[in-house]
Amino acid sequence: MELFQVRYENFKLEAAAKKLKLFHAAGPDGMVVAYAMADPYGLSVRLSPGADLDDFTANWMPRSREVQDEQEAIGLSKSPQLSVQSHGVYTGVRQYIALGNAPDLYTAQPNTVNIWDTVITSGMVGADSKMELFGGEYWTDALVEMGDYVEFAVVDKDDVLGLFAGLGLDVVDNDVLELAKYVQKRGIGKSEYGQIRPGQSAELIAGLYLRTIYVATNAGAARTLRVSYDVAR
Repeated sequence: MELFQVRYENFKLEAAAKKLKLFHAAGPDGMVVAYAMADPYGLSVRLSPGADLDDFTANWMPRSREVQDEQEAIGLSKSPQLSVQSHGVYTGVRQYIALGNAPDLYTAQPNTVNIWDTVITSGMVGADSKMELFGGEYWTDALVEMGDYVEFAVVDKDDVLGLFAGLGLDVVDNDVLELAKYVQKRGIGKSEYGQIRPGQSAELIAGLYLRTIYVATNAGAARTLRVSYDVAR
């Protein structure tokens, strides 16, 4: 799902005209992030304290709250069967942080599949032992070759979810269970900036890994990649 950031007036017009489902999330310093969701796209707007936020609180937030309550009532937002849960909301007040790989940038070797895994540690999750991934960014260098592409995923390498046995996987054999892939075979160019936008936030637990994949399909020099994930804990 594509998520587009729009102005508040456009957000209201589109949400009303197409009767989109509304969600909202509490941000830092009194900010609220509002979402209007529909397949295959969604809209978002960041509302700082002021007239727009007052209008949303008075006229739109009740409708947003009804949708969230409906989700919880039918088990969509707190289902224990889902290893990676997708939400249109952030559950509670969280601390927003960026997880990057600077200053040690990823170095992709030519003619190979390069993989880097960042483990989600206990220090990255909140009081509820969860972290929400809601996007990220990446930057390539000037050495990118035609045909190179990147992918971003969430994987379980250590069977922290207890699913390996049922799927015939084994930690000893270095098996990996891919739980979600938010960017698939996205072609990249030289000195390019790109975004990782799941469309909805993904609820993750400690022990899982954020996986970055750079497929260098041609020869040439080693390429570097800078990555930053946007999370709330």
